Amino acid sequence: MPDFFIDRAAVTLASGADVAAMITAASRRAVVVEVSVSGQGATSAAAAYEELRFGKCTAPTGGSPTSITANKADEDSAAAAGTYAFGHTTPSATFLASVRMGFQLYGGGYRYTPRRGQEMSHRNGGAMSLQQVAGTGVISMHAELTEI
Repeated sequence: MPDFFIDRAAVTLASGADVAAMITAASRRAVVVEVSVSGQGATSAAAAYEELRFGKCTAPTGGSPTSITANKADEDSAAAAGTYAFGHTTPSATFLASVRMGFQLYGGGYRYTPRRGQEMSHRNGGAMSLQQVAGTGVISMHAELTEI
């Protein structure tokens, strides 16, 4: 079970946009074991509330999305089979199961770490997304996942 990490830094949130979309390869399953977001407000005056949603959803489509490299935790593992990207013209929709992640932009953060056996997973071309719900500040994020 290879583990992978994806991350993005200095992301300016846009209304309803996917910060990171994860789509599994056919006949594969991905289990997300951690998602972390943190605000990058430069001053306490930028202490605006930010909210993102992470969960299982319909896959985003359209446009020319930018790939996110899934970095291997073990260099001997095969490359990730799933697609990790952002910038689709039609973002993810119809969230089937999700977690809302609220935090302050200046020094705030949120770390989603489900208990073992209760992780969200998707398979056979299914999708998960980290998507903006409220706020338009600058954040960083990372996710750890296992492909089976």
